[in-house]
Amino acid sequence: TKYRNIYPLYTLVPNRVASFLDQYKNIISAFNFEHIAEMTRKIMANSGESYLISRVLGGSEEFLKVIRAISFGSSDSRSIGKQWLSGSTTLSKSELLLIGASKTIKNSDDALAILQGLSRIVIHSQPNTRLLIMIDEFQRLHESSNKISNNVGIGLHTFYNAVPRRLSILLSFAFRKKENVDVILSPELKSRADTRSIQLPEMSREDVPLFVRELFDAYRTRQKPPSVFFPLQSDCLAVVIDDIVTRKGLVCPREITKRIDRLLGISLVQVRNGVDPSVSAKEARDLLSSIENFD
Repeated sequence: TKYRNIYPLYTLVPNRVASFLDQYKNIISAFNFEHIAEMTRKIMANSGESYLISRVLGGSEEFLKVIRAISFGSSDSRSIGKQWLSGSTTLSKSELLLIGASKTIKNSDDALAILQGLSRIVIHSQPNTRLLIMIDEFQRLHESSNKISNNVGIGLHTFYNAVPRRLSILLSFAFRKKENVDVILSPELKSRADTRSIQLPEMSREDVPLFVRELFDAYRTRQKPPSVFFPLQSDCLAVVIDDIVTRKGLVCPREITKRIDRLLGISLVQVRNGVDPSVSAKEARDLLSSIENFD
């Protein structure tokens, strides 16, 4: 294939959207900043800093300083840099100074510049790489005003135009009728969209381990984990599947990720308490059975 390396990101439209800046924050939350740092170091090693700033970051010295902070800085500067990229507006002047930023990301124009730069980092990190961003629940924009819906549509259209090569954006709608899609898409997006529909078949029990493994692999650093499903013990997946089938009757990626997220929460608490972060099948069963609604 032309693009051997596909870098996938999954995000969704927030429940409440005021502008493209809200959508930006959701897209940014899907990026793995450890990957971005590793890719940045690779680009600088292969092509130099001048290439990074001129060809990748759009000539922004401030953006370069923040990217350097998360790629080469101390643990404090990395943490602050990640908050800045994520759209935090509560950073102090001293924190901004530490990463070389003069202000936080305040509007859609700021957000677009950063999103374009991060996307180019992924694309330029190695040859034949394509960035694939899936934005789920796009029908939620129908619940917003026309002004907000158009603002998000214009933002995505501008982003797509600014990164014209090796970027694909997949919009997902929870509609039964394809005709409803035209109601939501802005004129700008309609001019770019290919509205062919994709229907995903029901997942089988055998599909779940591969899905979870690929999901975990997408967010792991280079350090090899003790097992492919770590911190979940392998028999946790059967518990997850049984819970979904009992409640929903249909196994789908969204229901899997909802439950995996809760189980990873157990592991995080155990890490903070200094104990073994592994999650057993019994712990998984006890937690999932105690949750009345995952929505």
